[in-house]
Amino acid sequence: MSADRRSYLWALFTDEHTRELYVDAESSIEKAVAYLRMNTGRNPNNPEIARTSRELAEHDALFQQLWRERHVTNRSTGVQRMQHPIVGRIELTWMSLTLIDDSEQHIVVWIPEPGSPSAEALTVLSGLPADSAALDS
Repeated sequence: MSADRRSYLWALFTDEHTRELYVDAESSIEKAVAYLRMNTGRNPNNPEIARTSRELAEHDALFQQLWRERHVTNRSTGVQRMQHPIVGRIELTWMSLTLIDDSEQHIVVWIPEPGSPSAEALTVLSGLPADSAALDS
């Protein structure tokens, strides 16, 4: 995948493995497109955003449909449920933190409920080697 396509949005639309990780992939895709549309409104002259939306529309019929619906979102918190191939279901709360000096830069923090099965699953994953063959499945 080229550097300009290494993004969450591209992965959702072009990588089946990525979509399989999300328990509710359809909802994740809808929110991602709505967030891109919100960023388009904030930055109407940004060529990178325009190129991304144009190329995804050329690539994917679902993106075309969702883009035409014109939904926007600006969520800064939420819960994401994932189905990991090794540890199973993981539920994480996420928060998007905006930098004071640059409102276009965000840090997204993912947090499991302390003591939950999700926290235990992340502990298991943190103990696996990065090049573990199990991670490639």
